[in-house]
Amino acid sequence: MLAASGRNGSEGSNQTLMYFGWLTLFIHLATPAGYLVDIQTSYLLKNELHATATQISTFRLLTGIPVYLAFVFGLARDQWNPLGLRDRGFFLIFAPATAAAFVWMAFSGLSYTGLATGMLLAMLSSRFTAAAYQGLIALVGQEKLMSGR
Repeated sequence: MLAASGRNGSEGSNQTLMYFGWLTLFIHLATPAGYLVDIQTSYLLKNELHATATQISTFRLLTGIPVYLAFVFGLARDQWNPLGLRDRGFFLIFAPATAAAFVWMAFSGLSYTGLATGMLLAMLSSRFTAAAYQGLIALVGQEKLMSGR
């Protein structure tokens, strides 16, 4: 009996790990703040738009505003229940919104203003997705009595 219950607990942990493993991968691949998207943005700013150091710094400052105010997105996540689905509602609304911002940037003309606007929109929507992701991890950790990250 104990072996069977241990196996079920292990299967539940593996299922949780697989769910959050894929979710973590997708969140980090699509986030505009650093990682893969930042490489392309840097290339476009430096090599295609020939931006000066001041323009690049201003771009980073402007598009980083949602990251500096990340706590606001966490508070919004705690207070708002989109579509009545809590965290899933955030994923259903803001993950496609982030993708739409990236698609818009891909098909709009390459300009400093267009890139800054698109990245700011992508950052705003991805911060809601990230807040829901972090809240969901905390919730599952509390339910499964897990400690740490």
